[in-house]
Amino acid sequence: MKAISYFVLGGLIALGALGILGAGAAAAGESFYGLTIEEVNVRGLKKTDLDTLRKNMPLKANEVLTEVNTSKNLQFLKNLEIFSQIEQSYLLGSSPEKVIVSIDVVERWTLIPIFNFSWGGGARFYEVGLSEGNFVGRLDQLGGSIENLQGVYSGQAWYLTKFLHPDWSLFYVDVGARSQVRQVYGKDLSKPGGFLDQEQRVRLLGNWDLSQDWRLRVGVQVKREWMSERLLSRSQVVQNQSQFGLAMSPSTTYLTPELGVIYGEINSHYYLQEGFETKWLMDPSLPLSGQLPGYIELRGDTRFFTILGETANFAARFRNAWSTSKILHQQYFLGGLDGIRGFYQNQIHGRGTFLLNTELQVPLWHHSLFVLEQSVFIDSAMAADRLERLLLFQNKIYVGTGAGFRLIFPRVQGFLLRVDYGFPVTTQGAPGLVFGVLQFF
Repeated sequence: MKAISYFVLGGLIALGALGILGAGAAAAGESFYGLTIEEVNVRGLKKTDLDTLRKNMPLKANEVLTEVNTSKNLQFLKNLEIFSQIEQSYLLGSSPEKVIVSIDVVERWTLIPIFNFSWGGGARFYEVGLSEGNFVGRLDQLGGSIENLQGVYSGQAWYLTKFLHPDWSLFYVDVGARSQVRQVYGKDLSKPGGFLDQEQRVRLLGNWDLSQDWRLRVGVQVKREWMSERLLSRSQVVQNQSQFGLAMSPSTTYLTPELGVIYGEINSHYYLQEGFETKWLMDPSLPLSGQLPGYIELRGDTRFFTILGETANFAARFRNAWSTSKILHQQYFLGGLDGIRGFYQNQIHGRGTFLLNTELQVPLWHHSLFVLEQSVFIDSAMAADRLERLLLFQNKIYVGTGAGFRLIFPRVQGFLLRVDYGFPVTTQGAPGLVFGVLQFF
């Protein structure tokens, strides 16, 4: 009962924050509303292609200037996350019925060496690579990385564009190979069993805009997956199979369509975020070759951010997932570096999972180059192998809490350093520090 109280507490914190939204300032161009836009000038560009930017901005020449398209244009530029400063100004044009819009920007550094590391819950992770967030100045993203989790390497490369077609807000290509050690725990948490979860994939997806708030997610993935005994001694294999009922699976190649809906949008305000977005996805995996059967995954991911005052951020995320497969490596694992702080890596696993994260980030020191934040958080999770037990919260609920710090670099695209101390509240876990680069969620 105490565990459910903590789980509900995190939810109430998230719901309560919905009503604490900061008031927006009046648009600076209010006196020019109703005039026809004669031209839109953008100053300060060094790398970004001006024609690409003009083509995709909501403000366009020969249209009427309104409060709606003015605020949309400003938010569009912020959401690109390639500018550290943006200022829109307005002047009368060649006649009293016309207005000239001038936009002054300062570009961020967007060619970012990826150096991501995390340490906590008995696991160590690092990732190195390179990401260009404004590829050849056309607002696209291209990147690649190699990562190591507990001594096992994975790699991936990706290309992302938001401007392939006016009706598509996202187009994404991902090629990668993943190898991940999965621990399986018995009563003695200090002596887990384990196996190597492996996958190779090629993925293509896009978001088709149905309306201002609704998007349709469509995609397809070809993947080859298997679990192996590599990294395990013969005695560990025997122990795993007897204690946990593990059987090492043959490789199987799947064709996986992806279909779902997305509602809402998360907006960027330099290093802060604000908004609501929920995704509901279904991934049926159809076997093309191999011995394993097909299976279906159902996944949801809901995120909420609000700005408190002018500089603090409250963030909440709720994730849920269900797999029809009873094969262990096609199920879900949480704990440690993945989802819930204060527990061992992969301590929580099952065919279905719930995960709730809530976090409050408050600035301690603010500078144009650096922002130091303190954070407090509550993480909650549950896993089950039967759907009714998951939906009725009949299994053990894991709750972790703690605090930490964030060092943010506003002039560098999407980069920060974080350290958290998390500890379990409701059951045995792994209290300790979790280090990382980039936000936890």
